[in-house]
Amino acid sequence: MKPHVPFHESVTVGGSLRNNLIVKESFYMQFRKLILFLSLIGLLLSSSAFGGDFEYTTSGSPATATITGYTGCPNAGAIVIPSAINNMPVVGIGGGAFVNCTGLTSVTIPNSVTSIGPEAFLNCSGLHSVTIPNSVTSIGYSAFYYCTGLTSVFIPASVASIGSYAFRYDSGLTSIVVDASNTAYTSTDGVLYTKDRTVLIYYPGGKSGGFTIPNSVTSIGDYAFYDCTGLTSVTIPKSVTSIGEYAFAGCTLLASAFYLGNAPSMGGGVFQYCASNFTVCYTAGSTGFTTPTWDNYPATMCVEATTSTTSAHVTTSKSSSTTTSAKITSTSTTTSTHVTTSTSSSTTTSVKKICPGILVSGDEPAKAILLREYRDKVLMNTPQGRVYVVLFYKHSEELSSILLRNSDLLLESKQLLTALQPQIRMATAGNRMLLSRGMIDRIGGLLDIIDKEASPALQESLDRLKRDLIQGNF
Repeated sequence: MKPHVPFHESVTVGGSLRNNLIVKESFYMQFRKLILFLSLIGLLLSSSAFGGDFEYTTSGSPATATITGYTGCPNAGAIVIPSAINNMPVVGIGGGAFVNCTGLTSVTIPNSVTSIGPEAFLNCSGLHSVTIPNSVTSIGYSAFYYCTGLTSVFIPASVASIGSYAFRYDSGLTSIVVDASNTAYTSTDGVLYTKDRTVLIYYPGGKSGGFTIPNSVTSIGDYAFYDCTGLTSVTIPKSVTSIGEYAFAGCTLLASAFYLGNAPSMGGGVFQYCASNFTVCYTAGSTGFTTPTWDNYPATMCVEATTSTTSAHVTTSKSSSTTTSAKITSTSTTTSTHVTTSTSSSTTTSVKKICPGILVSGDEPAKAILLREYRDKVLMNTPQGRVYVVLFYKHSEELSSILLRNSDLLLESKQLLTALQPQIRMATAGNRMLLSRGMIDRIGGLLDIIDKEASPALQESLDRLKRDLIQGNF
C-alpha cells in the first residue's frame, strides 16, 4: 500500500495553487463577513427590479427588460410571461431564470422575446407545456435540461440556434416538431436534424423501441441518443461516417446496433452503459470492423443483411468460441429488433452496469444534475478536465463494483458529495473552487480506501488525481 499523499492546507481548483498557504480560521471569518457585506452592497446597487412575481434587468436605449428570476416558485402552476414590464418590452429570458422551479406546469412566452438563456428552465420537472413564439432566435444550452414532464416541443421558424443539452434528460419527451419554414433545423417523427438532414442532433429521451437512422444522415451528434432508456435497437445506414462522443451512452435497453456500411469514426464512450448483452452487428463485406470485439464492444458479422427493411429479427448461435457470425432474417411486421443468443458452452452472466455517479447521487436527481453540470461546464472545458472524464469512464465499472462491495465507502462517498455541493456549484458558476485542508484530507482518505481494492491501472489514475489536487492542475 502506497503512503497517503500529503495535501497542502488549501487548494484552489481551477486556478494556480498557492503553495504552503496557511489559511487561518480568523481570516476565514473576516473574509466571510467581507463577502456578505459586498453581497449586500451588490444587491443595493443591482439593476435588478421586480415586476409582479418577475425579477428582471434592463438594458439599452430605449430600455428593454430581460427576465432573470421568478418569485412564485414552488407553487407557480401555469404562468404567462408578460410582453412588457413598466412599459419596457421583455426581450429575453435570462440564464437560470426559472431554474429548479419544479412547481411550474406550463409557460407561455410572448412574441417580444428573442432569446431563451442557458439553463433558463433547468430542472423544471413539473413543466409539461411550453409555448415558444416565432420571435425567438436562440435557445441556450441546457435551457430545458431535466424537464422530465415535457412530452413535446414545437420549434418555430425563427430559431437559428439551439445550444448543447437544451433538452437533455427530458425523459418524457417523445417529439420535437420544427416549423417547415425553419432554415436551420428540421424534424422527422419527432427527431431533430440539421436542415439538410445530414446531422442527427437529438433523439427525444422518451421515445422507445427500435429506430432506423435515415439514409441522408452522415453524422450522429455528440450525446444524440444519450440516456434514451427506451431505445432497444438502432440501425445505422451506410451513409454515416462519424458518430459523436457518448452518442448512445446510458441507453440501458439498447441491445444491438446494426451497421449497414463500413465502420465510421467513433467518439469516446459511444455505447457506454448500454444493455449488458449489447452487441455490434456488421454486414459481410464491410471494412473497419473486427470480431469478437470492435471499439471495445462485442461485435459479430451479420450475413444475408437486407437494407430495405426497417427492422430485423436476429438469432445468434454459438457452438464454440470461434463462431462469430449472425443471421438476419427480414421481418416486415416487426417494429423493433429482437436479439436472441444461445450457446452450447458455458455462459457468463453479465451484471448491469451502474454509473458510480448514479450510485453516489442515490435517489436525489439534483445531485446527479450537479455532477453532470460540473462535467459539462467545468471538466469538459479544459484539457486536464477532459482527461479525467475519459479516465472516469475508463474505470467507472470497476469503481461501481468497489462501491457496491463496500457499503461504508458508498455512504461516505454520498456524504462527501453532499458536503462538496456548495463548492461544486461555485465551479459550475465559473468561480474558483476553494477546498479546505480538512476537505482535501477527507477526499484523500476516500481515495486511499478505493486504492486498497483498485487494479494497478485504477491505482495509477488515483495517484494522478492526488498529484493534481496538490498542484491545482484542474
